[in-house]
Amino acid sequence: MGTQAVVAVACLLAAIALPAVLRRPLAAVALAGIVALALIRPPVTPGWPDAEWRLASCDVGQGDATVVRAGPKQAVVIDTGPEPRLLTRCLDQLGVATVPLLILTHLHADHAGGVAALSSRGVAMVVTSSVRTPAAADRSIAAALPGVPRVFADGGEAWALREATVTIVTAPQAPVEIAVSDGESSAENNASLLIRVLVGGISLIVAGDAEQQTQASHAGLGEAVDADVLLVPHHGSSRHAAAFFDAVSPAVALISVGARNDYGHPAASTVRDVAGTGARVIRTDEHGSITVAPAPGGLVVTPQR
Repeated sequence: MGTQAVVAVACLLAAIALPAVLRRPLAAVALAGIVALALIRPPVTPGWPDAEWRLASCDVGQGDATVVRAGPKQAVVIDTGPEPRLLTRCLDQLGVATVPLLILTHLHADHAGGVAALSSRGVAMVVTSSVRTPAAADRSIAAALPGVPRVFADGGEAWALREATVTIVTAPQAPVEIAVSDGESSAENNASLLIRVLVGGISLIVAGDAEQQTQASHAGLGEAVDADVLLVPHHGSSRHAAAFFDAVSPAVALISVGARNDYGHPAASTVRDVAGTGARVIRTDEHGSITVAPAPGGLVVTPQR
């Protein structure tokens, strides 16, 4: 029976039973409670996520949150989006109970603001760069995840998990003057960690909010940045280097971006240059959360909508 038929039958049965329920106050209260729980439970889109998913780009609005399967009910989380509620919903839908590794590419709010969503998911380690600004975001990590070990990556670190391998390819340095800043700057964007993931035979590159200068530097890394999937840096900002997209040469390019955002992301020029590599470009603002799974001879991309 299709979803629409199920809904129609349920509505018919509810209409038949409602008069009897309303004559019994306790039954009416119980029914109201059940309905309330159903409404606050995160909706599940039929067929999503793909049961074979290996990586996901969560729809967290104007921000990034990438989830990589590490084992049954386990995942690596790379960035958390701007606030906990949206990340919580995505992790629940993906069935993620524990997070052996959390990596924050940098500490801007749209990448680290949702860290509290992981406070009850058994985070075993937090990895960030040595750039600890904005200072308020740096403090929020310790507040949300007290006692969790933190690694300040220099580049070259790697973690082999049950189903995934995660490598910090580079950890660009930032100017000394931002060390006392509590704002959000392009210097911090360009100090984003460059991360390579291998999971289920799928390779992924994540570069945070790296802008044109840093992307151009990444392009010179050759095979280290060649990958099947690219999370397009900085939500598709116009500040990009087409040479980086060419170096990655992805089959799939994911753009994590908020609908009708105030920044004009993604820029038409960026979408054009990414698509020019031959990649299939898919966006969270248009398709919701997105999973990628392996398939013979290619990849299966499954959007929520």
